[in-house]
Amino acid sequence: MKKNGGRKGVAGIPAKSVITTAEQFLPIMKAFINRECLWVNVPIRLSELLGKSRDKIIGRHFTEYFIESDRERIKENWNELINHTTHSFSIFTEMIGSGQEPIDVQLVCFYPGEFEKNGADIAAYIQDLTEQNRHTRLIESQVKEHIRFFELLSDGYLLVDSNGNIKEVNDAYCRMTGYSREEVLGMTIFDINPDLTAESQQELLDSLVKNRSQTMEVVHKSRFGKNLELLGTLVAIERSDGVYIAGIVKNVSEQNAIMRELSKQSIFNSKLLESTNDGYILADSKGNILDANPAYSRMVGFSREELRTMTIRELESNFSDEEIFEIISGVMEEGNAKFETSHLDRFGNDVILESNLTLIDEVEDEPLVVGFVRDITANKLLLNKIKESEERWGSLVRNNPHSVVLTKGEEIIFANNAVLQLYGTDNEKEIVGHFLLEFIHPDDREQVKSRLQNLNDGVDEPASELRFIRKNGEVRYLEIHSAQARFQGLTAVQSVLHDVTDRVKYKKSIEKSLKQKEVMLEEIHHRVKNNLAVVSGLMELKVMYTQNQELAKELTNSYQRIHTMARIHEVMYKNESLENLQFDELLKELVDMALVAHDAEHINVAYNLSPVNLTVNDAIPCALILNEVVSNSIRHGFEGIEEATLSINISQMKGQVLLEVSDNGKGIPRDILEEGSDSLGLTLMDMLTGQLSGDISIKSGEGQPGTTVELRFPSG
Repeated sequence: MKKNGGRKGVAGIPAKSVITTAEQFLPIMKAFINRECLWVNVPIRLSELLGKSRDKIIGRHFTEYFIESDRERIKENWNELINHTTHSFSIFTEMIGSGQEPIDVQLVCFYPGEFEKNGADIAAYIQDLTEQNRHTRLIESQVKEHIRFFELLSDGYLLVDSNGNIKEVNDAYCRMTGYSREEVLGMTIFDINPDLTAESQQELLDSLVKNRSQTMEVVHKSRFGKNLELLGTLVAIERSDGVYIAGIVKNVSEQNAIMRELSKQSIFNSKLLESTNDGYILADSKGNILDANPAYSRMVGFSREELRTMTIRELESNFSDEEIFEIISGVMEEGNAKFETSHLDRFGNDVILESNLTLIDEVEDEPLVVGFVRDITANKLLLNKIKESEERWGSLVRNNPHSVVLTKGEEIIFANNAVLQLYGTDNEKEIVGHFLLEFIHPDDREQVKSRLQNLNDGVDEPASELRFIRKNGEVRYLEIHSAQARFQGLTAVQSVLHDVTDRVKYKKSIEKSLKQKEVMLEEIHHRVKNNLAVVSGLMELKVMYTQNQELAKELTNSYQRIHTMARIHEVMYKNESLENLQFDELLKELVDMALVAHDAEHINVAYNLSPVNLTVNDAIPCALILNEVVSNSIRHGFEGIEEATLSINISQMKGQVLLEVSDNGKGIPRDILEEGSDSLGLTLMDMLTGQLSGDISIKSGEGQPGTTVELRFPSG
């Protein structure tokens, strides 16, 4: 392959800078900048990352390819460097890549030893962190769903609450710091990171809640007092009991130590290759392995010396010889290739690798291919387990007798066989890919839409009923239970549908029957009240036309009793419950009716009423007794009394009702109390008391004015 030719010099820029073999394929790219802050030399990989040819980058201002918000910071560090205020600087920033996409990088600038004499160039090491951050974010998105798999991670994991207490940790972090899991869970983040304060912890939490995630370097103390430099990707996780900080941390102490050491020395490449966790292979165009680093040697179990005698074809287990030749030929033409493959280890087992090949054609006599490989076997196993779990779930759910649908947003992405039967089809395409609202009754769509929105936002929704429209237009009533779920890597809403049409119809039938019976019962009470009113009215007319005063008095008492019963039926007719009556409220009306009937509104009435609920069977006789007692006091008790007063008390305690009526009248003669009376009123009171299974007592005289009647009977 043709080598790149020489390049015309720019003022202060050497005509050609030597780039070592390793620098072409390292994840950390090396470039040179002169004192005027102009690019002098750019590696191929960086030019591809920026989407610019090397010729267009060389000679341009160094800060031009960094995001604008960081340019002043870079310039300040640059000025300190060229003025020898400092020997090097290192920052995390972003470069402007191809398509104006930001690229996460770590930038290290320093004077390399071999240029100290002329001071012409400054070395810049740029490490692309984009892929690393992408992988980290992928892991973050699966933390909640696959927490049981965190122990497979080689990186450490911590979950810290808002007060700094460590709530969760994986084994990788314990191995990293030397603490046991129990020791870490008994600590706070302030014990491990002494530089962190409660205020800075809260600021970090607020920032994460606002910006979702953040990548930063922190220092944690190991069990042995050693400072561990960790690169962490942090996210805020909201739970029902508060907001937590979850962190995936990688021990970059060794890497940072190498970076600092290489900023003082010119042996960066060899040390990095020996210490990196990514495998490195250098091969010629025929596939012969020229070199490999210890990381790759550990991956496949062959020593470095053994690998130098082997070819890529001996290790490759995923591609045929022809396919390997095509891949290498493609790298020769395109300059790079990225793919997934697998190599055989010493024991014949497959090691799944993520491979990145780059062409080196500027240094050696023949072009070389360098590959960086990362062992993703554990990740693949994790993904396979997730896939197997989803397949088992799919098998169980698909044959579930209950209807199950999954929706992403409002779109149906899965429906089991029971759903197809419910809709009346055997074609899945008539449901999957359609919007759920298409199958919902128009009057229920807003309810379902709001329900889906809440569930997608993580808000739990109780079970609810909706109307489902079948293919033939029939409407079925469904009870729906929903919750968030994962399906094929997506966050979805899983709903289980139960056909409750028969239950709803039966319920409506029962409600209709009950309503009819209630209307019938109300009508009966209404008619009884009207019939009693007619009888009462006839008796009242008879009173108006009779000349017999004694007969008129008895008729008045009788139609007053009938009117009392009619009033109770009227209250029952208007009451929501036909079983119980609020008798303490009805009592006042009955007393007022008696006062009006006997033209006795001048009598004072003192009430002491507690809440009393009576059944219809108890309310009628109790009301008639009250009417008899009040009527007797009005007719016989207040002759010659200037200020007539009635006192009425009612209470209900321990299953007993006590009704007490007192007056300040002249009292009942002793002979009547002792010998009894054959009057209709007293006979009626005795009879009604018997209906109540109660006791009635009449007290008069005995050193106190007036008469007191006490009625006791069991309630309920």
